[in-house]
Amino acid sequence: MNKGLSVGCCRQSKLRPLWRFYYEGADAVVFVIDSADRYRIDEAVQELHRVFEDDALRDCKLLVLANKQDHPGCMNVEELREKLALHRVTRNPSHISKTVAVSGQGVDEGMMWLSKVVTGK
Repeated sequence: MNKGLSVGCCRQSKLRPLWRFYYEGADAVVFVIDSADRYRIDEAVQELHRVFEDDALRDCKLLVLANKQDHPGCMNVEELREKLALHRVTRNPSHISKTVAVSGQGVDEGMMWLSKVVTGK
């Protein structure tokens, strides 16, 4: 992985042009999705695809944290995989991990996957 970990990049549209400074030289992208928010999934899909249009991410791996999996009616991994069209985003390894951020459920599993694909260990 990178020497450090950059965390941030809120979804405020006025800050989106600054995202590039966070991911230049990155080995991977962790993209968090509110899997209970069906009304904004299209916006999340557009942002994910827009981010990966940048050549700086050409070799990056992608981990999607599908958050709020404890909410009734949330989108499951299969539904998110279809909506996100990850095969169009990157040819590199990608993974969707079911998470519940408030309890930490699933976060370790996702990070373990990411560590393995980035380091090869």
